[in-house]
Amino acid sequence: MNRLLLAGSLSAVLLVWVMIAVADTVQKEVPFTQFSADEPPIGGSPIENSYSLWGLDQVVWMQVSSAITVFNRAASGHIGNYVYCFGGHNSNVGQVYNIATQQWEPSTPPLLGECNWCGVTVNESIYIIGRYDGSYGNEVQKFTPTGGGPTGTWEFMAPYPQSLCAITADWDGGSYIYAAGGNSSDPAAYRYDIAANVWEGICPMPIVMRYAGGAFVNGKFYMMGGTQTGTANTNYEYDPATDTWNQRAPIPIAVHFGLFSFTYNETYVMSIGGGGGYGSWPATNAVQLYDPVANVWIQEIALPQALGCNTGIWIGNGEVVSAGGYDGTNYRAEAYLGANFPGGIPPGILQGYVHEELIPHVPIEGAEVSVLYSSGTTDSTGFYRLDRIQEGTHEAVVTAFGYNTVQDSVVIVSDSITTMDFYLTQPLIEVDVTSIELALWQGVPHNEVFHIANNGNGPLEFEISIPGGGSDDPDEPWVWANPEQGTVEAGMTEPITVSFLIPDTATVGDVYYADMVIDNNSVTPQVIIPIVVEIALHAYFGSEGALPGEFALKQNYPNPFNPVTTISYDVPVAGKVRIYVYDVLGRRVGTLVDGLVNAGRHQVVWDAGGMTSGVYFVRMDAGAYQQVRKVELLR
Repeated sequence: MNRLLLAGSLSAVLLVWVMIAVADTVQKEVPFTQFSADEPPIGGSPIENSYSLWGLDQVVWMQVSSAITVFNRAASGHIGNYVYCFGGHNSNVGQVYNIATQQWEPSTPPLLGECNWCGVTVNESIYIIGRYDGSYGNEVQKFTPTGGGPTGTWEFMAPYPQSLCAITADWDGGSYIYAAGGNSSDPAAYRYDIAANVWEGICPMPIVMRYAGGAFVNGKFYMMGGTQTGTANTNYEYDPATDTWNQRAPIPIAVHFGLFSFTYNETYVMSIGGGGGYGSWPATNAVQLYDPVANVWIQEIALPQALGCNTGIWIGNGEVVSAGGYDGTNYRAEAYLGANFPGGIPPGILQGYVHEELIPHVPIEGAEVSVLYSSGTTDSTGFYRLDRIQEGTHEAVVTAFGYNTVQDSVVIVSDSITTMDFYLTQPLIEVDVTSIELALWQGVPHNEVFHIANNGNGPLEFEISIPGGGSDDPDEPWVWANPEQGTVEAGMTEPITVSFLIPDTATVGDVYYADMVIDNNSVTPQVIIPIVVEIALHAYFGSEGALPGEFALKQNYPNPFNPVTTISYDVPVAGKVRIYVYDVLGRRVGTLVDGLVNAGRHQVVWDAGGMTSGVYFVRMDAGAYQQVRKVELLR
């Protein structure tokens, strides 16, 4: 790469012809015109293709998908995987360029305004200062993406001290946003205390600048070019340490409306095309880079098109996006990705494996590893690799369906590979029962409910089985669960209904056994819930309702009787019930019920065929309940 560096003022007007290679490799002659800072803005044609001999580099431009709608004069910002563009000439619109997919998506438009503003990215938010929508405003609007996605929320912050559009502003990477210029003859400049939400004045600019490009690099705030007469090549530097402005090396090729097309990395301030496309404010496709340390300009391969008021923004990894603009007749939606730009801090790489924590370490395929806004999934061997991660200490998040989420700190070093393996566990199955023990009657459906809880931080998959369906005949199960499989999200519970239907062939006193098995996978411990069902007497539900509210022993019918009578009794809750028959001497002469009885209204028949005529007593005991009825056998 051979660069000719220009410093200081440019006083000569040069006209040369340069042979350049365009995207289709065809050689094309294009005129290059260069102006000094002392000369008036370029006039004539609204489109100017400008190239020079001073440092054609290896940048490659590629056209990507066009924006959803045409736009120019937009505010923009880069956060994570998105380039956000807000507004357009006479258009309040929000749209984003997805860096990963190279496609455009809708975003949330600003609350007020349409265009003639710049975007200031501060951490994970974008500020827009001032506005134009037929009138000027002093509103400051702050946009915060929702979950790092394309859309988000807007809020108003402390208003700018003046109602203007075309304000140049940028963040110092710390506590302040610096701002100056605008569509005013006032050279006032300000800084915004982000934490305090307060504006304060700083040293005014030496001259008035409008629609200037701006950047904060190496501790200094720069304003360059613009539409004010005599400023299209101007470059001023503000030093916050001394509160002073100083003139620096002028822009070799004049840039009007640089407000929208200037960007920067850690090394260079970049002018990506720009200009206006309006009469004496021509659009340009020149790509000019300013080195603030050396105070020199260099040139890169030009944009494929000269579109004025385009958005130009650095996205890292040697790449710049240019989108939208004006061709002198129409607003445009084209977008271009430029690669191999110099400067900036090269990103780092994170790679490694994701395995089961339990021995042996089984690889997990499809796990997602995320750091900042970079993410990737593991292959069949559990391997992952993330490129384009900025240098620093970050939080790595690893998620996989059916596993607990893992978070850990990782140190990324610029232009190097960091290796880090992760080991995941599955959430444990937790239930609120240890066993199910019931007294049921044959042929009557019954349901019980318990809950599976997930106290992990990842989704819990489960599968329930009852070997043999709880029966020797799998086509006629007497117990089953619903649902038999599913997912319990982190911190949630899932109700499980266990249904019973005892076969009609069962007899009183039979006992049914089964084990309900709840499984997560082949390595996590199973949960086994024993089921024990004892067959009780039939329940009889009459016109009095489905379930009684209290225990009751009813008077027998008929009474007197000979020799058979029916005794009704109520059981509000399942439990042990005894009903005995005693003679007048207190001797127990019969047992009608002795065992587990389910809740309901019941009947039992006493056949006293072997007893002598006389008075007898029927006594019911159920927990603390006790009741006696006198019955008479009359032969």
